[in-house]
Amino acid sequence: FHIVPLGRLTSALAKILEVEGPIHVDLAARRLATAWGITRTTSKVTARFEEAAAKLESEGKGTRHGEFLYYPGFDDALVRRPAEGVQREIDEIPPEELAACVLLVVDAYLGIAPDALVREVGRAFGYQRLGEKIQATLEPVVASLVESGVLVREDERLRRAPAAPAASDAVDADAVDADAPESAAPEPGAASAD
Repeated sequence: FHIVPLGRLTSALAKILEVEGPIHVDLAARRLATAWGITRTTSKVTARFEEAAAKLESEGKGTRHGEFLYYPGFDDALVRRPAEGVQREIDEIPPEELAACVLLVVDAYLGIAPDALVREVGRAFGYQRLGEKIQATLEPVVASLVESGVLVREDERLRRAPAAPAASDAVDADAVDADAPESAAPEPGAASAD
């Protein structure tokens, strides 16, 4: 690992980022070291990883924001649940992915109590027990969404803030296909006619 050419390490790191990105730098360092049969991330391994990460950035194959590496062109976060036998620590999940999951849960429940929100987001990422670390990681994400006006608190519940559609989002009635079948699925929260 320490004598492997830097370009080779950087290429391997780019592949890790392509598959798992965005990824926490500690997790990326462990993945890179493991690819060379190294089971412990020592200070020497970390230093070599940092060299590869810097080269990755200088070549435009990724960017680093805080403790996370992002692939080129990263735009929207997807909520990813690790495969069987693979677990990410809550602080190894990018904040954009945590926020995306919070919004999915809020939308699914059409509003939810903050403690239930934390529980459901934790479960979405595969955590069965919700400790202080999960709570401490998710609370600032939720607070940021409230502060930015994406979520609002109403009657001890969090829900999406109402937003007027932008002009570019308006539906052009002439462009709607009149022959297209209507969806049989009810709108979320719609009352049954039964």
